[in-house]
Amino acid sequence: MAQSRSAKAGKWRGFTLYPCIMTDSPEIIRKRLRYRAWHRGTKELDLLLGRFADARLGDMDRTALADFEVLSEVPENVLYRWITGAGALPEHADSATARELLAFCHAELPDLLQDTKA
Repeated sequence: MAQSRSAKAGKWRGFTLYPCIMTDSPEIIRKRLRYRAWHRGTKELDLLLGRFADARLGDMDRTALADFEVLSEVPENVLYRWITGAGALPEHADSATARELLAFCHAELPDLLQDTKA
């Protein structure tokens, strides 16, 4: 019987990280993260994270994949504030992947960000 994800969770940059991120194959991790990016629960984050995942997951190494998993676990309202600039990215969540996500959203999806602020 499979263990629950929380049974052996660890920490990464202050957030919960599940051990499968370091034991699963990179392709399995990418598929799981792509699905989670497109199914956050709010349409705005689905579009922002999903498009980023489609564009960038294929080039990410294990460290970047772990950073993206951390971002996928951040509560929606908090992550949305970081992306839109309504809240500052805290030091414990700051990573190259987080900065790349913010830059991607502002450079590639400015119209979408403008629509979500309304």
